[in-house]
Amino acid sequence: MSHYDRGEATPISPLSSESDVHILRGFPDELQRAIFEIAARSNASCALRLVLVAKHVRTWIEPTLYEIIIVRRKDKASRFLETIKSKPPGFSNANVRYLAIGSEVTFQQTKAILSECSERIVDFAVWKTDRNPTVSLPSIRSSSIRRLSLRSQHPSELNIPPNVLSCLTHLIILDGPYTWFHLRNAMHHLKHTDKNHPDYISSVTVFRNLTHFGVDSQHWGSARSLLKVAKNLQYFAIIVSPQFKAMSTVTQRIAELDDRRVVLVEHDHTVENWEASIRGGEDLWDRVETLVKGGYCSAQRNTQDGQKGSGARINADTPTPSTRLPAP
Repeated sequence: MSHYDRGEATPISPLSSESDVHILRGFPDELQRAIFEIAARSNASCALRLVLVAKHVRTWIEPTLYEIIIVRRKDKASRFLETIKSKPPGFSNANVRYLAIGSEVTFQQTKAILSECSERIVDFAVWKTDRNPTVSLPSIRSSSIRRLSLRSQHPSELNIPPNVLSCLTHLIILDGPYTWFHLRNAMHHLKHTDKNHPDYISSVTVFRNLTHFGVDSQHWGSARSLLKVAKNLQYFAIIVSPQFKAMSTVTQRIAELDDRRVVLVEHDHTVENWEASIRGGEDLWDRVETLVKGGYCSAQRNTQDGQKGSGARINADTPTPSTRLPAP
């Protein structure tokens, strides 16, 4: 895993000494490679040391350093682009699977990074940008993308390219305010067009794979029509911060929908939490699924804290089993 904006102290991994590495040299290459890759993925600091063990070990380990990329700042984006351009052609496109871009990275840098790294990404995140968070999405080249997180306080008309939107199973949109072209278009055809008409079919089809959707509590009303448009939607998570004060108001509005897919969840959707979930930590959706399976939903007249009402709430710090499926 690579960070191009900060250094971090990381615990020592099982392969922490030269003697440990020496013992492995008697093992078959296939077993050695599996052990080195597991060690590298569990500990980024160790991975950087392991690439110095031997040339063949570097060949095994170096691709794992590029599986998760987080670029927060403009200067680190420049450094990252220089680094990947020094690699063999196609190296980064073949190895980057998870990519997050921070607010200080420019639009041109983002486009360049996506051009070099997006052929196989399964998860892309844009954090706290001061521009429309969807403007760089046409540069995504992956047909395997499944998860997308967008966070921007810039008033935006969201335009997620159909080739990206139609692949997504998980989508989170935070902050805003925003409008959403494809959702508005689908609702128009849902109300005014025959269901056998090509325009209706094409407008609704782009949402066919979406099963998990998350939106912040202040702007969820602009996305509620997704409950009608996304036919395979399982969870519609309304995300509140730990400091949120208007819980009762949102809870009442959710109750009026009487839809079991709608869940009110407390969660701080930071880059750190995004990365932790990729590396096997607890995930927002694990908690939402646990909440619903436990019987807490918007159609029931109870809350987790025991107060009379019609909403469901779970604290994102509550330990729950991790059930996240592996990336495709």
